[in-house]
Formats: sequence, structure tokens, C-alpha cells
Amino acid sequence: MENNTKKIIIISILIVAFVLIGGTYSYYEGVVHGSGNTTMNGSAKTSTVQDLILSGTTEVVNQNMIPGESSNYSFTVANPNSFSVCYGIYFDELINTFVNVDDLTVSIDNESVPFPIENGTSTIISGLIAGANSNTEHTLTITYNNRTNENQIDDMGKSISGTIKARPSVCN
Repeated sequence: MENNTKKIIIISILIVAFVLIGGTYSYYEGVVHGSGNTTMNGSAKTSTVQDLILSGTTEVVNQNMIPGESSNYSFTVANPNSFSVCYGIYFDELINTFVNVDDLTVSIDNESVPFPIENGTSTIISGLIAGANSNTEHTLTITYNNRTNENQIDDMGKSISGTIKARPSVCN
């Protein structure tokens, strides 16, 4: 094979590689760091955890709970960006000592949500949208249901604790 042919093949491979790398980088910048969708006619931009700021009561500590007891945790998710972002709320470092987890219910902003109570990290809700340069207030309520026709002695005095956090989520 001639020297010129080898050079043409190597240059062609390099051009294809640069085009692929450039295209991938452009896509990444457009989707992850782009201006997002501020009109909300489609899906909002997926954020990174650093884009959202949580403030308020984010430490959950329920000790020695008794049937019928509820605890409220109010917090704000701030989106300082000039575009809307999608996010979810989850428990981090969750410790749950309840035996009958069905006796616990969770609601966020007065709407019941499925509560996958697993020690460690547990999603509460996802697919929420924070508007550009906005603050979204949430109230999380944990209730130990009073089941009058059931023996709840196994869970009397049990506890649940963890930290409420936000993270990127797919838009619904």
C-alpha cells in the first residue's frame, strides 16, 4: 500500500472520530447544559443535583411513634436556573424499624404517594417540574395509621428517620 493511501485512510479515520466526538459533545451541551424548555410545551430540562437547592426541614426523625401520629416536614426546592428542570424527591440514609410497613402512609402536598420504605435510599416521588428561577414548597407527611381492628403492638414505639433530598428525574 502506498504512503499516500495510508495517509488518506488515517486522515479519514481521524475526521470520522472528530465528527463523532464533536457531535456527542454538542448533543451533551444542548441537552444537559442548554437553555432547556422555558415554555413548558414539551418536557423540561433534566437538572443535575447541584442545580437544585433544598431548604427547610429536611431531616426526618420520628421516634417512638404511636398509632394515629403524623409528622409534617416542610421544605422548599429552589431552582436558580433560567430554565425549568425535572426532579424527584427521595429519602437518603433511611432507617425504618417498623415491622408492618403498611401501617405507614406518606403524602406530599396532601396527595398520597406510594411509599417504598427500604432502608438506604428510597424514592418518594419523581417527575416534578420546577419552573425557571422559582421556589417550590412541599410538605411531606408521614402517618402511623391507627388500625382499630388490628393489633399494632409490634410497631408501637418504632421509628423512621432519614434525610429528604432532591435529584434529577425524568419529566412525566
